[in-house]
Amino acid sequence: MKEKRLRSLVGLGVLPLLALVACGSATNDNHDGGTAGTGNSPGAAGESSIPGAAGNSSVPGGGATGSGGSAPFTGVCKPGIPVTTQIPLLLNRQYASVVRDLLGVTDIGGQQIADLLVGDADQMNLAAWKVYQDIGGKIAAQVMAGANKTKFINCEPATAGCLKTTVETFGRKAFRRALTTDEVDAFMTLNSATPAGTPPQVAEAILNAFLISPSFLMIPELSADADSAVTTALPGTAAFKLTPQEVAARLSFLLWGSVPDDALNAAADANQLTTKEQILAQAQRMIAIREKTGAFISAFHDDWAQQNNTSAHWFKGKHDTKAFPD
Repeated sequence: MKEKRLRSLVGLGVLPLLALVACGSATNDNHDGGTAGTGNSPGAAGESSIPGAAGNSSVPGGGATGSGGSAPFTGVCKPGIPVTTQIPLLLNRQYASVVRDLLGVTDIGGQQIADLLVGDADQMNLAAWKVYQDIGGKIAAQVMAGANKTKFINCEPATAGCLKTTVETFGRKAFRRALTTDEVDAFMTLNSATPAGTPPQVAEAILNAFLISPSFLMIPELSADADSAVTTALPGTAAFKLTPQEVAARLSFLLWGSVPDDALNAAADANQLTTKEQILAQAQRMIAIREKTGAFISAFHDDWAQQNNTSAHWFKGKHDTKAFPD
């Protein structure tokens, strides 16, 4: 799914950087990684379905690398902001991190969440959808039956107003924004389904519905507010400005590969992510949380060095296994 809207990053202080990127190998700015050359991971070189990815011959800056490549771009390069923003599907490691941070779930039956998902893809297909439904149901059941229940619901489901409050509070975290009235009402229809379920069963169904909702599985940027700063900096260029909540999501997926925490959500809701200084302060705070950044950076290096490659590779050659077990 692609959202053909220009998104402003002036508020993030990276407009000059984007001007340079636009004249190099354009990248998918929403994905936090992908394995170069595989052609089947978001952000992969040669992924012809991703605007701006290396190897996408229809996008200025796309090269001839990988399975989707063609002739190198030979047109006139004009500095500026990439012309589209996507609505990417969560990568497997992102999905696992989000479920961990929101619900405290890291495995199902001893298997890591990321290992249970299908390969990373930039679009939903029938096979992936069935897997997400199955995993979502199992996570919901595990949460409601275990010690992590309070991470989702903090009241007795049968109490008046409990389920609606849960939809609103948990939904704010899961969707990275406040839910609309229509969305709250849609989740609450599960409370009047036929045949009727018990309040705990309805709560479990609501959590399951969250875990398979498009706004949870994807990272949309839907703001329609024009950004005059971009027009001023680049005459003739129209742009939409990211909302504070969209800025928070970009920042958290960039640094943590996961959803914003309570502090970042509070800053977004208080409109405190509008200046470079405000964003830098949050970034410094977030980087200092080593249990999130450490694992994320470690995963990046494993990917970069291809130590997560299951086929024969450099590190599997003959070596001193006592000194270098990996």
